[in-house]
Amino acid sequence: MKDSKIFKKNIIIYVLLIFIFLAYLAIFYFVLKKRSICIIKAICHIPCPSCGVSRAYVSLFKGDIKASFYYHPLFWLYPVLGFICIFRNLKYINPIFKSKIFWISVLLLLLGVYIYRLIYVFPNDIFF
Repeated sequence: MKDSKIFKKNIIIYVLLIFIFLAYLAIFYFVLKKRSICIIKAICHIPCPSCGVSRAYVSLFKGDIKASFYYHPLFWLYPVLGFICIFRNLKYINPIFKSKIFWISVLLLLLGVYIYRLIYVFPNDIFF
């Protein structure tokens, strides 16, 4: 019974976070008149680590898988991480969620792809 209450509480929190994110997107879309919705790009003038994920999903929904991987090669990782965070109390997911090796690997993978993309995909957007 306790697990179901925790699960319901987690679902409510994540649904609220999704609505906050959608509100954020809507505000930036209408305020910035279709410019970049990325706060990091707007303030720092460099791409953020998740730059291109939205375009990757748009391409995926249009059926262009090659373009999806071009825009961000790790676009598939974000829903997987979301699934792990939402269902972290499940028997088979909990060991993954608690694994420091898993999270360090994910962080290193994201950081490595970010550095690669800064050098090769966005060479004119960095300060080197």
